[in-house]
Amino acid sequence: MLQQVEQRKAICDFLMAADISIADIDVVTQRKTGQVVRFDLSVGKPEVRIEEIEENQLRFHHVTEQGKAVFDLAEESSGTRNLLFLAGPVLDILNKGLTLVIDELDTSLHTLLVRELVQLFHQPTLNSKGAQLIFTTHDTSLLDAPNLFRRDQIWLVEKDREQASSLVSLSEFSPRKNEALERGYLMGRYGGVPFLEHHLGVKL
Repeated sequence: MLQQVEQRKAICDFLMAADISIADIDVVTQRKTGQVVRFDLSVGKPEVRIEEIEENQLRFHHVTEQGKAVFDLAEESSGTRNLLFLAGPVLDILNKGLTLVIDELDTSLHTLLVRELVQLFHQPTLNSKGAQLIFTTHDTSLLDAPNLFRRDQIWLVEKDREQASSLVSLSEFSPRKNEALERGYLMGRYGGVPFLEHHLGVKL
């Protein structure tokens, strides 16, 4: 997507709207010698070859009232990198009406930004094809975010003493309309909380 002008602009607009001052992204392609692993299914063994491969490097152009700067991917913060990695799939899924599955959506992202990402899928003008977002999170504040989820859209992961996990719908607990869901969850009312030992078992 970054190698196509219109899609690159859409990604940059997405990042700018998230308060990240990236005005443009360059994709610099270099050819280098590297290891390539190929799997031969007939013999069931991988084969490692030394070949010339293409490597894409990204350059981020930041523009503010104070000036301009160009950063490599490694110089960007974890939050900026994670949002960049989400931008392409989110825009692509919304455009095609498919389902996007993300583990720990909130990693290195502000809770207000996570809420906005979820809201994209609730906007009929942006999600006219019925795209779906399925994600895990540890951000319990999302439970009480206004108009973000229906009760049947929230599922809790309950882990037993044998470390086996099961999914339980929040709607099974029939919470009241204005119930403080985050407080109830942290109190263990709906399950899905870890079994913590006092002081995490640390002995000094």
